[in-house]
Order: sequence, then structure tokens, then C-alpha cells
Amino acid sequence: MNKTANLFTIIGGVFTVIGVVITIIFFTWQQPKETKSIDGEWQMYSYVEFARMNKYIGAKVKWKLYLIQSGSQIKGIGEKIAINNEDIDFSSRTKISIDGSVKDNTFLLNFTEKGKLRETCGKFKGTINDDKFEGTFSQTASDAKGKISGIKID
Repeated sequence: MNKTANLFTIIGGVFTVIGVVITIIFFTWQQPKETKSIDGEWQMYSYVEFARMNKYIGAKVKWKLYLIQSGSQIKGIGEKIAINNEDIDFSSRTKISIDGSVKDNTFLLNFTEKGKLRETCGKFKGTINDDKFEGTFSQTASDAKGKISGIKID
């Protein structure tokens, strides 16, 4: 074999190694992130930071949520169980229905609350970290907005 053939063999081998390394790096960086599971029973708190009716500002509402996740889609139900650390009698609790999605560790849930006088709608947006989540909410009742936090019960 002459020197030129050896040189081409060496160069070909180097390019092959470089190609393999680039392919490994590309596929490692392109791995999809694992979607976090929000499936299960949750205890959630909502903290009202803004509302058109001042009496709601500062309220701390405790919710019990039951969420079912199928892929990235989420459906669920829940109920308001306490306001400002005072339990709500079972017969007076308002119910919510939930529909939304999760991607990676971020969720967006739309909800409808069946209030005593009217239905209200809103959104929960947040991030999941293991068995906890944090985020924000907004709803049509008094144009309320604030923060949410949740802990998985089961």
C-alpha cells in the first residue's frame, strides 16, 4: 500500500469516528424530556392575590383534586373543602370539573366551578416537581388571580 492510500484510510477512519460522536451527541441532546405524572389525589391551596371584590383578597382556599392523566391529557374533579383554615360543611362544598394537559413538567388546567349562585371558569398553570406543584390561577369570579401549590396525597 502506498502512502496516499494509507492517508485516505486514516482520514476515512477519523471522519467515521467524528460522525459517530456527533450522532451520539445529537441523539443524547434530542431525547424528549419525560412528562411528569400529575395523576392521582392532590391537596391544593389557592391564595387570592387580586380580586375585584376586596373581601376575597388574601383568602386561602383548600381544594381536594382527583386527576386522571392519559398521555399528555388530564381530566379530573375536585371540591373546595376549606376557606381560611375553616372547613366547609360537606353539603356546602362547591365542585369543580377539570380538563387540561401536561408537557414535560408544565401543566395547564381549565376548570369550571359549580357555585351556589352561578358557574365560574378559570385556569390553573404550574410546574410539577416530584409530588408537589406550584403555579398560578385566574378565574372569572371577581376576576380573582393568585398562586397555587399542591401536594400529592396518594
